[in-house]
Amino acid sequence: MAGIAGIHSQKIGNALRTIDTWHPKVDELGAIAVEPYGSVTSRGVACRQPKEKLDFYTLLDNWVTKGMKPDVEQQHYVMAVLIRGGVFGEKSE
Repeated sequence: MAGIAGIHSQKIGNALRTIDTWHPKVDELGAIAVEPYGSVTSRGVACRQPKEKLDFYTLLDNWVTKGMKPDVEQQHYVMAVLIRGGVFGEKSE
C-alpha cells in the first residue's frame, strides 16, 4: 500500500459521528465526535465535563427525571449520543 491512503471502518464511523458543534469549545476545536463527555483523545481534552453541566448524563438526567428541557442545541446533542449508542450504566449506590 505504498503511497495509498487506507481507511478502516472505525475511521469512517468516527467521521460520520463528528457532528457535535454544540459544545462550549466549538470556536477553538470545531466539530467533535459525539461522546458522552465530549472527549477529544487526540488533544487530551473533554469538552463536556460534568462540572459544566453539559455532559450527556447530566443533560439526560435533568431532562428525563426533573423535566428540565435543555436548549435545542443540547437536545440535538443528547439525541445524537442516543443514536450513536453505547453502554449507558447507572452508578451503584
